[in-house]
Amino acid sequence: MQKIAVAFANADGGEFVVGIADSSDVLDPAKRWAGLAKQEDFNQHIQALMEITPTLPFRFQFLACPLRPGLVLQVQVEKSSQVHSAADKTVYVRSGAQSLPLNSADQITALAFTKGAKSFEDYVVPSSRMELVVDSKEIRRFLADYSPKSDPVEFVVNQQLVDFKTWEPTVAGILLFSDQPSANMPRQCAVKIARYVTREDEPERDHL
Repeated sequence: MQKIAVAFANADGGEFVVGIADSSDVLDPAKRWAGLAKQEDFNQHIQALMEITPTLPFRFQFLACPLRPGLVLQVQVEKSSQVHSAADKTVYVRSGAQSLPLNSADQITALAFTKGAKSFEDYVVPSSRMELVVDSKEIRRFLADYSPKSDPVEFVVNQQLVDFKTWEPTVAGILLFSDQPSANMPRQCAVKIARYVTREDEPERDHL
């Protein structure tokens, strides 16, 4: 149940019912109802949803059928702006009718970027030096007109443009204030200009 709920929250939301069998398990629709006697019998199911981290955006209700015994639990999961994981720390995402695990850190990071839970600009640029930011011409030009007057080191620390533990600059710090950002962040920060020498309305590759 955690797997399904997490997958819905990490995708576009959805709903499921505890107490009605899937068609793949029971072919006859009239025999799929498997309700429990009272609401308290679903306590462990609700507790399982509460164990999901961060807190899952969901609501639930109990459904009854006059022709069937007991109750079933309907759970509605909202789309979340955060990345959720089950109790075993596995992150799932809904794809079609499947709840698929994200097995790599890159996949989880990409999901966080998509949701807006994390920003690429906040990531530290590994093996870079704070001097690329605090000793640049660009930050001196910027701080010349900045109020209140600030030292470059004080400014980048207060604006969280460097990592407090390693003193490595973040992507935002490099992009904003490094004199040569594309050299400090290869393959991640550059503008490529293609020029076509032709008068044709639709240039060909040969004109590049």
